[in-house]
Amino acid sequence: MTDVNGATIQRKNTMTDKKPTCRVVRAGAEFQGKQGHLLAPGISAQSVGSRRVHLQIARIPPGVKSNAHKHADHETAIYVLRARGENYILQFDL
Repeated sequence: MTDVNGATIQRKNTMTDKKPTCRVVRAGAEFQGKQGHLLAPGISAQSVGSRRVHLQIARIPPGVKSNAHKHADHETAIYVLRARGENYILQFDL
């Protein structure tokens, strides 16, 4: 490719120049979390070096709920496999 002045421009395709970094991650050993739920770690800084995403499997028995809490340094997602779940989001002004 050339620019308007006739100089040759070389473009580097960064998508194909890097080796894939995709990995299969299996859930770690289950443990009891601060809220009392059974948790199994998955994607985290410790398992894959993620910086703002943390995913784990949580087993929460029927009728049990979490106390209000904040996840300040990472995104949170909830995916319900069975039963029904509710999620309340509170906005805090700092």
